[in-house]
Amino acid sequence: MLATIHQLTAHYLMRSVLPVALGKDEATYVEYGFARFVDSETKTVAVDEPLVLLAATHWINIHHRSSYKFFAKQIHLHEPTTNGFENYLAFCIDMLFSHRRRVCDVFSFIGTPPAWSTQDAELVMLQITDPNIVEESSVRHSLFSGPSVTLGINAKFPEETSRWLEHRSHSPICFPHISMGPDLMFVLRLSDSTLIWVMLQAKYSLGKNGSIPRLLLRKAIRSVTPAMFFLDKARQLADTPLALLCSLKKIYRMETTFRPLAILISLQKRVIAFPDFPTLEMTPDDTVYYVW
Repeated sequence: MLATIHQLTAHYLMRSVLPVALGKDEATYVEYGFARFVDSETKTVAVDEPLVLLAATHWINIHHRSSYKFFAKQIHLHEPTTNGFENYLAFCIDMLFSHRRRVCDVFSFIGTPPAWSTQDAELVMLQITDPNIVEESSVRHSLFSGPSVTLGINAKFPEETSRWLEHRSHSPICFPHISMGPDLMFVLRLSDSTLIWVMLQAKYSLGKNGSIPRLLLRKAIRSVTPAMFFLDKARQLADTPLALLCSLKKIYRMETTFRPLAILISLQKRVIAFPDFPTLEMTPDDTVYYVW
């Protein structure tokens, strides 16, 4: 039972997905206060109390197993509703940037690193509180502190991705809709108060010697290039919902009405491959990092 609760709570706090079924011991979960009866006649059970799930996670971290060990153990899982490597990276991003840390100590850069890479950065959540005001809140989810119960949101629909891009979601990390190239999106605030948008692609390989085919890694790099966010496998422009495109245009300040809502100085493309450590080189004709 404890293992099941840990699985359910970890998935909810990482992806904002509430558990649907608890199995044959549903009444026991209600008895312990983890779930509740929605309908007393049909005995329908729901687990939808965020603070209960958060409290359970806090207790499990102290008395059973840490969330870090949980996500690290499931790094190889790849299911329709979740991805173990992506979850692990999101948890690590939160741990790394729960306190101010130099960007260049976490990310590697091709060529000469930008001047701001030596600045300290922290993970933040952006939330619209007024049509012309965006509130910035520090995130320390791994320390059970922050503006949101959940760390990430699993965008099942393009509209959910759009809400996050427009600062209308309460989760600091977004796992975008599958029509979009990046696997994770988040925002870092530098010590000079400027913001960095990070688009991250995660590749976990179980191939020969843990290596990732060069062609696959090239595709991964292209997927975090803004002009190629919505290319399909044939490198053709995929059918992209208009709302999602409009949200991206707002971020890039292509619509002047959105300018007061965000301070955007850079969009960083990151590809994290494991266990392979490929060699990357930037070609002179575009901004895509190629693998050699």
